[in-house]
Amino acid sequence: MQEKLFLADYLRVRPDGKIADTVRATLAKEHVLGTLSVDASFPCKVYINGRETGHSTPLKKYALPPGKYVVGLENEQLHIVRNLRVDISTGKDTSKDFLFGVLSMKLDPWARVRVDGKDIGLWDEAGIPEGTHNISYKSHDGSKEKTVELNIKGGARAKLSW
Repeated sequence: MQEKLFLADYLRVRPDGKIADTVRATLAKEHVLGTLSVDASFPCKVYINGRETGHSTPLKKYALPPGKYVVGLENEQLHIVRNLRVDISTGKDTSKDFLFGVLSMKLDPWARVRVDGKDIGLWDEAGIPEGTHNISYKSHDGSKEKTVELNIKGGARAKLSW
């Protein structure tokens, strides 16, 4: 019993550890693990409690001991990071989806873009969580300014224009 607890604690702390796969196999035989499945609209690196897993979405049935976890998703190309909270239960698969779209901002003249009041940087494209957002942008030279409300759909692309 003590060994199972130690091994489960190891996986909670080091889901990416050198012996994590061996520990998973041992605990799977004891039927003490649950699984996590995570998907996103575009491929994302997957982190568990801040540690890189070496996997990307879609992640299917990733074995973990029961408990609460923070699952981080990152797409560097689209400049988006999201943390999801999950609760893993023994013998059950917990599924989470991160739906986001891509906002294309190839504007001439270029502009600072704010989504729901937050500056999203000077990128040609950025991932934006699914939902309705207030988007404002102002040209660098002050000659143009615009505010629109856009409904971003997961997996879709939206384009800003003057």
